[in-house]
Amino acid sequence: MILSYTLIIFLLLAIPVFRPLMQALDDHSLSWQERAVVSNNLLDLHARYWPWTLGAGLVLMIHCIHSMWIVSQVAGSLYRLKSMFSQIGQGNLSIRTTLRKEIS
Repeated sequence: MILSYTLIIFLLLAIPVFRPLMQALDDHSLSWQERAVVSNNLLDLHARYWPWTLGAGLVLMIHCIHSMWIVSQVAGSLYRLKSMFSQIGQGNLSIRTTLRKEIS
């Protein structure tokens, strides 16, 4: 799901970046020399845009995975505390629990 949203965002950002050059290539009033310059500019833009796009997408995916991992760590600890507090409310004051394996 995250990957599809990232792909949609980067494609929507690519449209206004590449569209003027694509329209210039379709302009029949330009000479072939001017079209060659435009096509070289378009190829240079492709060479600069897509590596940055892929890198930013990778960073975004790593960030999302890390965020989900942190949320699961916090949610698991809160669930353990909630069950512990309900047992304390029932009068069991000798209960011991650990929040995480490395945290006690």
